[in-house]
Amino acid sequence: MIVLKFYSPNGLSEGIKMELSRLIKNAKKIVFFTGAGISAESGIPTFRGKDGLWNKYSPSELAGCVNNFV
Repeated sequence: MIVLKFYSPNGLSEGIKMELSRLIKNAKKIVFFTGAGISAESGIPTFRGKDGLWNKYSPSELAGCVNNFV
């Protein structure tokens, strides 16, 4: 498993972009962990938004169950 972390307020350097591109092309599976804002920007309902999972299930159903999100 390869774990990469990028924290760059000014964007990624060309070298990092090339390496990231190579890793993605050669990967069998990819997982991205992002912040909550990426859902809203993409039009995907947020967890606690009006149409989010929070309103559809009780907290006890969701608590500790990672399978709900995979």
